[in-house]
Amino acid sequence: SKRVRQRLSKLASLQMMVSPKRDSFYLENDTAVNGVATVRRLAPSPITERRTKQRRLTSSLRDQLQVELSSQQPSEVEVEQANGRKSVFLENVDMVGESSDARAASMTFEEFQDLLTEHRVNMEDFGKGDAKSVQELYQEIMVDKDSHLIVTCDGALKRVKELVRISLLFRGSDNRLRELKIAAQQREGGTRRKRNQKLAMVLKMKAGDSIKESVEACFMHKFNLSLKDQKQCLDVDWDTLKFKEEILVSTTVPNLPTIYKTHNLVVNIRDKSNNQLTMLGLPSGADFTTTRDDQEYFWTWSLVGSSNEDELLDLLTSHGIESSEFSMESFAELYDEVYETCLSSLDLQDGILVRKIRIVKVWLHADILSVEHVLQVKKKIQKGKSDEQDKGRPLSMRIPKFIEWEKAVETIFLTRLGIEVSAQNCIAVDPLSYRLTEEVAYSRSFPGLKTVYLIDEVTAHVVDPASPTLAIIGLPDGHDFAFSRMDTPKGPGETQLVIQHWSWQSLESFRKEHHFSMQRAILDRAKTAILDRATSKRRVTAPEPELGTSKCFGSTGSTMLERLMKGKKTDWTRARRAASRIRDKNYTCREFFEDVTAAFPELTLYVDTEETSSGRTGDDEYQRTIGAMFAFYWLMRLHLDGSQCFCYGLGQDWNLKRRPGGHCREDSAEWEGREAFHGEADWEAIRLLTVNAGLLLEEGTCTPKASRVSWLPRSEVSSQSHDEERTLAMLALTSIHDIMKSAKLLPTVSKKPWRGFQVGEIIHDHDLALAYVLERQPKLLPSYAGLPKEQQASILFSQSKMEYNMGWLVQAEAPPGALFRKFRNVVISGEAAPKDVAFYFVHWFTDLAGAE
Repeated sequence: SKRVRQRLSKLASLQMMVSPKRDSFYLENDTAVNGVATVRRLAPSPITERRTKQRRLTSSLRDQLQVELSSQQPSEVEVEQANGRKSVFLENVDMVGESSDARAASMTFEEFQDLLTEHRVNMEDFGKGDAKSVQELYQEIMVDKDSHLIVTCDGALKRVKELVRISLLFRGSDNRLRELKIAAQQREGGTRRKRNQKLAMVLKMKAGDSIKESVEACFMHKFNLSLKDQKQCLDVDWDTLKFKEEILVSTTVPNLPTIYKTHNLVVNIRDKSNNQLTMLGLPSGADFTTTRDDQEYFWTWSLVGSSNEDELLDLLTSHGIESSEFSMESFAELYDEVYETCLSSLDLQDGILVRKIRIVKVWLHADILSVEHVLQVKKKIQKGKSDEQDKGRPLSMRIPKFIEWEKAVETIFLTRLGIEVSAQNCIAVDPLSYRLTEEVAYSRSFPGLKTVYLIDEVTAHVVDPASPTLAIIGLPDGHDFAFSRMDTPKGPGETQLVIQHWSWQSLESFRKEHHFSMQRAILDRAKTAILDRATSKRRVTAPEPELGTSKCFGSTGSTMLERLMKGKKTDWTRARRAASRIRDKNYTCREFFEDVTAAFPELTLYVDTEETSSGRTGDDEYQRTIGAMFAFYWLMRLHLDGSQCFCYGLGQDWNLKRRPGGHCREDSAEWEGREAFHGEADWEAIRLLTVNAGLLLEEGTCTPKASRVSWLPRSEVSSQSHDEERTLAMLALTSIHDIMKSAKLLPTVSKKPWRGFQVGEIIHDHDLALAYVLERQPKLLPSYAGLPKEQQASILFSQSKMEYNMGWLVQAEAPPGALFRKFRNVVISGEAAPKDVAFYFVHWFTDLAGAE
């Protein structure tokens, strides 16, 4: 009505707040509006008291709004909101407790008793059994301010208590979900009160201004768990936050109805083995006690009894499947997919329990430059780990058993490639290509549980590759691209970023790779032989391979790396000679090569007859590593001929290459490119990078001119000395950096989990695999183990703590969040020494140069 809208327009200009999930407005003291009943308050609510400190009503507004007090007839105000209509009542409510009001602050215990008597509250039952005494109730309301009283319009007195109730969960060794509850409380008089309640924290001003701060205060106040430990050990699931308001008669406060305003929240234990959680009876889930304010509290981890969960555990056990071997995340995922999302089912097949899941697989074809190509996975990055096991696979996604495959195809284009349904008209699905196949395998996530994959497979063709909407998938030119999505885990754990890298491969090469593997191997060997003949002048002699020798299999119970490195030692005399003479004018590149290859035994690990994870042979990786060694050698000799050798390389006589003669267009174009790089590169910036990395000790200066550099006299720059220990560390790092690209050397996590990898799991990412060995098994790499502790720390920082991949940035293979999150945190925390960061970039620069 018009009258209501006029009232609302006045209310809109007042300092007020609508508390979430509540049925009333809270206005400032002494504020009223024409036609709106008085809100008389002995004590404002905790939320109001905080808000009113921030909001002040101007005197001009008070002058404009004349007050009509009427405490007898509360009026109803109908509030229109953008999303609908909601009725709100402003009641005659007196509030007692948590106030600076003179009456509330000065209320004595006798006046408090009179207030209860005045509102016909029978106090005879107080202090009996589990009930609080009147004195304890006074303490709660007037002193501790854990609750407050309100007088409703009908004169009834009610107690209001607002709290955050937390479901703290973890899974035991039997994979059963358990929840922390307070079993009992022992009072000062020795009496024990049974509770059987969830972890809770009263929401009041001293606990913070938000639910988040109240949760943090709860764990800090009750268990002395610092904020740092909370972030490390707990995972708050904010999606589970729910509000509930109900009126109950509390057993502790008889004859006084209580309005409970409860914020319910789930918190999962992220790492139950963390030492900071032993006070909570973890990891075993044992009962424990705490003491606070001379009262003892008894806590227990009670089973969260779900009939479905019990049924699932019994089903697995009855068929000989040990659910204790499942990780916590795996069991939660299995429960979710069977009972919640219906993405799988558990059926008996020939007396064996099998897990059946349905998958849609789409082969997407496109004509690129008049050649038919097919889209396939290049690499997947999840949980910070790079996984190439899906390499060569098409678009695929799990789907519920009740969904039609045609609808699933629309969904997969949207969720895996980001193509909206409205833009999918430029893609045609061939219904005649549809086929249903079945595959059987054991899933790594569910040990012992056989999985049957029902696969809906279909082919689709891009009708219009030049459509602007398809630019996000690399068309029309067929560029590689990446797509990221957020994956919400089932059970404890943070939402994970999943990045999939895609590539377009010609249909002809795709068929050769997948259907003519033997022929492909022959062609690859022939191609490699031709390439070797064409580029033999750019390769050095490699040592003989050792992975196939009998001594590698002579002992049991040890890793391949242990067997290969057994008895090998670093020749520190030659290693230190290479580090000390690296800037010596009379120390040639050939002498440097002979020293480093004789000094570092890890270089022999590269020479393997099989392909590495990069797709290259072991000899290729060896050549790249030696190339990185040469690049570093030349960067340390910029005062001599380092820049020229870096750009043009050496000939077969180990001298600087000269411009090729003849009329070969390819040779001329390559040389012109090298000349351009040598002329345009900022060599002074590169030299300063080595200074910042602690490799060069004295700074030289130069006079920049436009984008070119004019150097000071060579005698001044050559006077720079270098840090031999730091240089030795760079040589050692270069020798070991890519050894884990050989699949046979990949470590298996042992003894305890490491960075999300479980015991028994193989670390396939070669950078993380090296970091694992450096942290857990450093003695296996003698060239690293023999370095001073300070230099070991620099190498470990560059390979382990930064978790930063410069290649991803240069090639735009990951979003900024995935690239810089850990790097940024390390820098902000002060753990990153500037010279160690520069040390990493020098290594990256030389590693990139070695690849060329």
